[in-house]
Amino acid sequence: MSDSVVTRRERGALRLLEHLDAVKVQDLRDVYAFWSGGEPPELPRREMVRQLAEVMGDESTVYRRVRSLTRKVLEVLRILLRRAEYRSDLPGLFRRGPGEEQVGLDYGEAEGALKALVRRGFVAEAVERNGATSGRAVYAVPLELGELLTAVFREETRTPRAVFSLAGWAGGLGATERRALAGRFPRLAVEPAADDVAAFLLDGGAAARLAAVEPPELRGLCERALARDGGVLLRAELGAKDGPAWDRRAMARALEVAAVGTVARLSLSDYGIACDDDALVLFHEVVEDALRRDRSDEPDADEVMRPGGDLAADLATFLSEVRRAPVRVTREGEVHKAAQRRIEEAFVFPESVAASRADAWALVRSSADHLGLVAADREGYLACRDEADRFAALPLDAQVASMYRLALEAPGPRGRSLHLCELRKVVADLLVEEPGRWWAGDSLFVVARLRYLASLDARRIRERHRDRHFAAFDAVREGLPELLADLATTWRRTLHLLGMVDVAVRAGRFASLRLSSLGARVLGVAPAEASASRPLLVTPDFEVVVLPEGDVSDCVHRLSGFAVRVRSGDVVHFRFTRESVEGAVAEGRDVEELLAWLAERARGPVPGNVATSLKTWAAGVTFGTLERGVVLRLGKPEALDRVLAMAGMAPLLVRRLSPTEALLREEPSDRRLLAALRADGIVLNG
Repeated sequence: MSDSVVTRRERGALRLLEHLDAVKVQDLRDVYAFWSGGEPPELPRREMVRQLAEVMGDESTVYRRVRSLTRKVLEVLRILLRRAEYRSDLPGLFRRGPGEEQVGLDYGEAEGALKALVRRGFVAEAVERNGATSGRAVYAVPLELGELLTAVFREETRTPRAVFSLAGWAGGLGATERRALAGRFPRLAVEPAADDVAAFLLDGGAAARLAAVEPPELRGLCERALARDGGVLLRAELGAKDGPAWDRRAMARALEVAAVGTVARLSLSDYGIACDDDALVLFHEVVEDALRRDRSDEPDADEVMRPGGDLAADLATFLSEVRRAPVRVTREGEVHKAAQRRIEEAFVFPESVAASRADAWALVRSSADHLGLVAADREGYLACRDEADRFAALPLDAQVASMYRLALEAPGPRGRSLHLCELRKVVADLLVEEPGRWWAGDSLFVVARLRYLASLDARRIRERHRDRHFAAFDAVREGLPELLADLATTWRRTLHLLGMVDVAVRAGRFASLRLSSLGARVLGVAPAEASASRPLLVTPDFEVVVLPEGDVSDCVHRLSGFAVRVRSGDVVHFRFTRESVEGAVAEGRDVEELLAWLAERARGPVPGNVATSLKTWAAGVTFGTLERGVVLRLGKPEALDRVLAMAGMAPLLVRRLSPTEALLREEPSDRRLLAALRADGIVLNG
């Protein structure tokens, strides 16, 4: 082949027609035969070039011809497409760029692959001369063919990160594509870099990127995807007249030129997601930037609900009711309706649009069971286990953290879901990143879903789904819309019930949410509000008022163990009663510690009548001790002395009850001990 074209065009990419015009006639006939699939007819050179240019510009034909290449030839072609202007010499194929792996070929194999590509018309070979020095062989893919091949390879090998992430898409660009984008984005580096996203979004952010999308009909689809579809618009969800005619390649190019997103065939069944359709995708960094610029520091709301430790208080109420009165369960483990209504009447969690009383009951019941706090006895009545006492002694943060860890792994509305479990963790990461931010509408969960989809490979979801699918026959397979809907409805409610987010309500509907002070402590970040030093008012009529000054969730939680809550809201009112104090003392709480704590947190001294009454009520509780064991009773004290002195009796003895009685842990069963008793003339009956 002639070297005149490449020599003449030392700068700039080779065009397809120039490449074909430079091919010798015999070589051109061989190229025609490869691309047409048979012996070429007797055609003039100009007609052969025209037909070849037409065939080599058809995506389906290029796809079929590429599939006929061997693995090594394909590998060299992929490397060549990543070089600037799709051009390189032989040593240049072995120079690794950022993010590239070592070439798994030697020089001889790479040179043979290049020769095969030249014979088939994929590549032009030329000699590039520089002054008096001898030339070097240079190989170039024509520009039009290179762009088409890049699109074909990208469609076949594109990862979820390259589809859903601006950084992932930018990292997969070849040198030629990056140079073409540099005219629109001057800050974009020649090589992939960590600040690629900033280079795209620095000037004008997401708003400028969306405004650059052409034509206007496609821009309208992007705005719809952002406002209504969580950044992912499936082709199946579009009507026949919605937007422009669906042309995946043209739409993808328009979105990628604007660095807004892409259009791709999403086949996510291997990841356990029911999706096999074309989709318009906005990069998650673009969506995050658009949502971040629209946020406000204060919510536009009629009311802000801050449940704090209310659910923990309701769990304590449930455990107290189990101790105080019989609570029977059905064979399926459900509490009988009458008992459930009685317990729910004592709950303090405020019912609202964010969560109902039934939601609070379901989470309390689930937490009590799965944390091992209660268990049903032989007669079908619930009984508190030792774990309940240990749980009650924990601080509020630790109690909520235990319930939160349990909720992370809980099934979703469609059953057990690997994706929902992972998405809940992404939500926590976002809340920790911006602990003071109010997230309007479903924006928190929109960003979480896009981030999760971009990280499917990093989280090894394909392998984990395969293992989970074969291990659990009931594993669910959600679609992309279901992932967002389930996360936004169920997890928002759970976080609010646990008191980990504050919820703003406007016109009786959910408006926005923010990480609460309690949630910040549970997730290990600095609380949004400092704890108040003296937020309590203790009155002589046994009432305690908790003022809304800073984070008072710990104060509310501690008072819930000793007093009855008589009013909820921003200002919380408690009242000490004989029954509430006696119940607290019976559960192991100390009134003296409470009085010392009240003296530290109250704005004035604790009234004398209150302190005296609390101590009196606490002293009125009498504790009894129950012991299990076996009573050994002999007729004479000296006989009991001999028995207790025998080898093997010491481990069984609890204590001596009287001169003729002793309490044993269990009935003697050791053969040698029983033989010694018989030898001493002692026979055990009963």
